[in-house]
Amino acid sequence: MKELRYRHARKGGREGLVSDPVPIKWKSKKTDLTRGLGPCAVSLFEAEKAVKLQINGQEVDAVSREGLWQNERVLQGLRTMEELGQDRLGFFASFYYRGIDLSAPGSRGDDENVDGAAVESDNGLRDVEIYPDGSDLANFLAEHLWEDAVDIYGKLRSK
Repeated sequence: MKELRYRHARKGGREGLVSDPVPIKWKSKKTDLTRGLGPCAVSLFEAEKAVKLQINGQEVDAVSREGLWQNERVLQGLRTMEELGQDRLGFFASFYYRGIDLSAPGSRGDDENVDGAAVESDNGLRDVEIYPDGSDLANFLAEHLWEDAVDIYGKLRSK
């Protein structure tokens, strides 16, 4: 199940829907409609979670995203697609959409480092986003489908 969360920044007015990539178990590599980029995006996300440290109650990255080999795999896959003239992966890539993590869960503002200075939280995430239209799709689902979901469910249930 793809779960979307709303995040906002105290400064700069940035806001949006973010998510964790959802792994899809393809029957084989040949049937993977993301051409291997989906599993790479999941492994990058897992690696980023693994290198977080807790300092004074705040999560801090022990290694930058650019320092992870998974990051280079995703970038190389995107470059290969670009060289082949394929600019979009299709609907199934939306399950790997992350968005820009604007704030930590439960917080009300920009991420801050140990010194208290604001940190730009996208840290190159746009460069490794395999479904760049994910923000538009997430907003469409939240604004149009979610509002009517209970009504649609009730109508279908009563039939």
